Amino acid sequence: TSGTTGEPKGAMLTHGNMTSNCVPLTPLFGITSKDVALSFLPLSHVLERQSNFCMVIGGAHVYFAESVEAVPNNLMEVRPTLLASVPRLFEKIKAKVLDKVAQDSALKQHVFKWASDVGTEFLDAKQAKAPVNFGLALRHQAADGLVFSKIRERTGGRLRICISGGAPLAADVGKFFGM
Repeated sequence: TSGTTGEPKGAMLTHGNMTSNCVPLTPLFGITSKDVALSFLPLSHVLERQSNFCMVIGGAHVYFAESVEAVPNNLMEVRPTLLASVPRLFEKIKAKVLDKVAQDSALKQHVFKWASDVGTEFLDAKQAKAPVNFGLALRHQAADGLVFSKIRERTGGRLRICISGGAPLAADVGKFFGM
């Protein structure tokens, strides 16, 4: 573990341990050679190592960020379809979006709030496996065109799977990325 107090603790994980996890995960996530991943955590981090094994087994192309500071630019360059990270990256992206919205005009803030409400309603229905009525689907499509697509563009515009691990992801952050 990376804790700063006491004796370091750990467990020996073999390549076999790692790949045995990937065998069921890779088809479950539908990882294929058409996928592109951006890797930026140290490969000694178990989440990064595990996700890289899965990406490679699925045939995805894995690109390595130049540095943690370069991740925003690398996202735009690589345009990943898959991204595995600790919650901190997702929290930073959400905070950056909310900071920008706070500086926008009152009209843009109102549109963002409306889109967030629609996105939350849409996501709640999908997670409950409830039917999404035509009106909600239409509003979500409009919210996507006005707000969500612009947020996606800042991560390269192609993300289809975001994996968070290493620590708990706050529910509101997960919901933000699910809209």
